[in-house]
Amino acid sequence: MLLRSSIWLTSLLLLSAVLLGGCSPLAKNPPGVVSVTLTDQVKEGSMAPENARESFASSTQLIYASALVSNPRKGTKVEARWTFDKEGQGTYSPIDHSDVTFPDARKESYVAFSLKAVTTLMPGTYKVQILLDDKPAKEATFIITEK
Repeated sequence: MLLRSSIWLTSLLLLSAVLLGGCSPLAKNPPGVVSVTLTDQVKEGSMAPENARESFASSTQLIYASALVSNPRKGTKVEARWTFDKEGQGTYSPIDHSDVTFPDARKESYVAFSLKAVTTLMPGTYKVQILLDDKPAKEATFIITEK
């Protein structure tokens, strides 16, 4: 009986060490998009958003979608797809897209995508969809106003 309890306790301790020590796939969380923040400024270097915005004037020249990505691995791809509801009917048409691929693994990191106006942005409703490894992860809607 004592031998059986000792073997069971040793097995439990070894399993705990493997799971807590990061040697198991269960100990690693998969990559994920924690949040997406729309802004007109990001912090240089970190790409974290300076201030969250839900609307922008049509004269705004640069809009950022700053996405916080958790547990990206080397090769994790994050993409932004920008769309515009031209008719105001909830039917969005693509206007721009871009992507980044992580060169290494990290605990968490911001990536920022930008929508640049050639002249001015048309007033209306826009959306940015963030994809993680080609799968939808988060989206944010914003409005462009006349002024």
